[in-house]
Amino acid sequence: MDRSIASLPNEFAYIARAKEEPSAFAVIYEHYFSRMYNYIRYRINDPDITDDLTADTFEAILTNIKSFQSEKGSFATWAFAIARNTVNSYLRKQKFRNWFSIDSIKNEASPEAEPEQHQLENEMHIELLVALEGLSTRDQDLLALKFGAGLSNSEISKLTGSNQNNVNVGIYRAVRRLQGLLSNKV
Repeated sequence: MDRSIASLPNEFAYIARAKEEPSAFAVIYEHYFSRMYNYIRYRINDPDITDDLTADTFEAILTNIKSFQSEKGSFATWAFAIARNTVNSYLRKQKFRNWFSIDSIKNEASPEAEPEQHQLENEMHIELLVALEGLSTRDQDLLALKFGAGLSNSEISKLTGSNQNNVNVGIYRAVRRLQGLLSNKV
């Protein structure tokens, strides 16, 4: 199954309308919100900051939508470039290079989970987050774009300015490094 963002039916019509009347942006917002939120949450993993950065991202998209040019790339690639810049700008300002806050997930429990199941899930999340922190910034970004945002390798290539083969190999190697870090914990 292709995990790339499915194009919004009549996306260009909605974009054209949003360029003229901002209220038409609601359809675009609804279509991209969950993927945009997931991407930012994957990079930050603090729900309050994620909410703020998601709002900032959509504000920037709406503010700059008139500058979007379809001949230069897809709307999804353009929008995720804005999200990526928003996150990177925040991280630079905070001088905060821990991509995941372990404290932010310690108390997340599904209401139907048994206490033992919740504890096991919590331990696995913590182990994964610690392992992810052991990866380079580039590896974290590639994994966030691939699995957090659900972008295709082609979209990631356009967004990062790397050729697609480098993205393919980079994601493969990042996953292998993550597996190695996780297997060293066992």
